[in-house]
Formats: sequence, C-alpha cells, structure tokens
Amino acid sequence: GFYHPLVMLFVYAGFLLSSLTGRLFIYGKPVLQRIPLGVLLASVGFFLISNIGNWLAFYPLSMEGLLACYVSGIPYFGRMLIGNVMYGILFFGSFEGFKYWLKNRHAITMV
Repeated sequence: GFYHPLVMLFVYAGFLLSSLTGRLFIYGKPVLQRIPLGVLLASVGFFLISNIGNWLAFYPLSMEGLLACYVSGIPYFGRMLIGNVMYGILFFGSFEGFKYWLKNRHAITMV
C-alpha cells in the first residue's frame, strides 16, 4: 500500500537493512548460527529504522514522542519476529535440505 512518503522511505530503508544484514554481519557463520542471528538482527534493524519514519511523520519530535512511537510498535514487532522466524526456517531450511539432498543424492539412490 501507499501511505505517508516519509514512512515509506524508512520502511524501504528497513527492508534494505534487513537484506544487507546477512552479507554484513553473518556471512560465513555456520547455518545454526546464521539463521537465528540473521532473523533477530534483521527484525530489530527493521523495527528501529521503520519506526523512525512513523515518529517523524506522526509523533511529536521529542524523546517522549520517539519512546511513544517505539512502544506503539511493539505488538507489530512481535508479529514480525514470529513471521521472520517461520519464513527463515521455511526458506533457509528448504535451502539447506536441498543442498544436503544434492550432496548425498548418489548415496541415497544406491541404498
């Protein structure tokens, strides 16, 4: 959807930060460290960045306004974190499962 342009700018900046998280912070770590760390860093980064746009557009430009904005966003953060965990497991788990299958497909068919 389309909404306040300033909010959209910060939402897309949050998406960009989420995408870069894997490359900048967790590239090369073992899978069992990458997935939880990546999901957590991407979720927190998106929450922090996207709520700045909401604060600038809809809240008083003060520390109290910023705090109120972040507190108002907590329920959305919980839902986003749950969704990111589920999709992270689905996508990265499928990818790792496919890599495992490719690596071992000859051993599996010979049994």
